Order: sequence, then structure tokens, then C-alpha cells
Amino acid sequence: MLPSSVTSLLRLALTRAGFTVDAVYALLGDDAHRALGRNQSVPALRATRGGGDLATLVRLFALQVPVDRSAADAALPGLVEPLAAAGMLTASAGEVTALVDIRPYGDEDHDWWIVCDPTPGLDGRQAPMDPSYVLGISEASSSLAQLTIREPIGKALDLGTGCGVQALHLAQHARQVVATDVNPRALAMARLTAELNEAGIDVRDGSLFDPVAGETFDLIATNPPFVISPPGSQVLVYRDSGMPGDSVVRHLVENADAHLNLGGWCQILANWAHRRGHRLGGRAGAVAGRTSARRVDPAARARRPGGLCRDVARRRRPRHRPGLHPAL
Repeated sequence: MLPSSVTSLLRLALTRAGFTVDAVYALLGDDAHRALGRNQSVPALRATRGGGDLATLVRLFALQVPVDRSAADAALPGLVEPLAAAGMLTASAGEVTALVDIRPYGDEDHDWWIVCDPTPGLDGRQAPMDPSYVLGISEASSSLAQLTIREPIGKALDLGTGCGVQALHLAQHARQVVATDVNPRALAMARLTAELNEAGIDVRDGSLFDPVAGETFDLIATNPPFVISPPGSQVLVYRDSGMPGDSVVRHLVENADAHLNLGGWCQILANWAHRRGHRLGGRAGAVAGRTSARRVDPAARARRPGGLCRDVARRRRPRHRPGLHPAL
């Protein structure tokens, strides 16, 4: 999406502006953050009226409003034209508008940036979503990041990476990380996310386990397109697999074992269809239970009292702007 030299300049500009989760929170305050949780931007617009590079970046990316060209040039020196050429910004009539979102993100020890598509529905604005829409930080991705085992390992796989959230987390404790997706736009954004954060991630194109045929991993983390959409609804790559019902999840669970090293884990956050006459969770347990020294953990288990939730407090919590989650 961007030449390496431009990515380096962008990283420098974001760092110089202090474009981090904590700094954005401090700038906006509690009320504006709560309003953004309801997709209402007016309090945040008021909080950023004072100007400055950080306020400009918040207005440009998070609040999706045009900013003066002079302010954009100050916050992103030498970058407006290259970012516009890459399709990330538009610049006309003395104003600059973002076509993508760059979001501050991180865990307790790191500050990162995620490149994704802008949040739809802000302030009630409705527009058709492109099927290739790339979701940013969501409740599902945050939950999986929080539940994933964080032990030092050799090789990890983020299957269905989207904008690269899980891959970033995996890169902090795995010597080698592979991230896959079928969406070309997601692959471009995941590569930019990785380069922007100087994370060595091998991003590959392909469906399910096809890009890693014959390879094995110590940890597989996946938040697949598990939404069971009604017939006739709009198909969005990030949520709809094109496979009937919950068969994409079943496929992952049934085939993960062949791609795990001994003692390895596959952690999946997904939906199972609750079918009449079948015990909830029974199908997941029946499939996952076929594994032996390798372990497949349907994340639905983690939501039940007494499950993995007890371990969450001891794991690194992701940090991001709350509330900006497009509805599935």
C-alpha cells in the first residue's frame, strides 16, 4: 500500500504527535469516549477544537471529518501527497479527508497503530459497505487477543488476519508469525499494519489452511468469518465465509490438528449454530475432543463461568478506543 520510505515517515509523524491510546483518551476525556461508544462524535469534535497535531489526527481518522490542509501538513509533514496517491487520503479545496482509518492500539507494554477501513454509522450516517470492507478493532478481536495464551513459542499462525490485530500480538511472543486472508484489501492493510509497527509478519494470500499446507505451528489464533447470515443479506468478506451455517468453524476445528506441533494450541473465537435437539457446546466439544497431544480450544467455552475467563486477568489486555465497533 505504501513504499517503505513513506511508511517510515508515517511512523515518525504518528510517534511525534503522540498518537497513542492513552494520549487520545486524555485529549477527549470520559464524556467524549462514552459518546463515541454510541457512535456520536459531537463531544469529541468539541474536545479537539483547540488544534494541535494530535487533535488533527483524531479528527482526520477517528472522527472522519475534513481537516484544513495546513493542519494536515503539520501533523503529517511531507505525507499528504503520498498518502493521497496511495488512496488513503483525498486532498482538495484546501481540505484533507481520510479514506482509511489509522487507529491507536496496544497492550500494557506496547503502543501500536492499526490500519483499517473507517467505522461505518458514525453519527447515524448510513452508506452501503463494500464487500471487501476491512474491520478494525472489534469486541471479537479484543476478546480473542485477551484470551490467547501468551507463552514464548517458535511459530504462530493468524488465520483470517483482517487488519492484522492478532498477528501483532503474536509477534510479541513468537519467533515467526504467518498471517493469512482471502481479501486483497485486508492483506494490503495487514502488511501496512505490520510494517508501520516494525513487526516481522509473513502475510500470505489464501483460504483457510491452503497458504500453510504442510506447515505446523505452536499456536494458531483465528477469529474467522463466523456470522451465520440470513439468505439474501449483504455478503461482507470479514464476517461471511460463503460456507453454509457454521461449517467454516467446524472445518477449522477438524483440520487444525494437522497444523499443530505436539503440545500446540489452536484458539478460535466463533459462533456455533444451536440446533434443536443438540446440547449447546456438545458439537464443538465432540470435534475438539478428537485431538490428542495437540489442543483445540473453541473460544465459546471461555465465556462460560469457570472457563478460561479466570485466566484473563493474568494476560495482557489490549488497549484501543472504546466503542468504535461496527455491528456484525
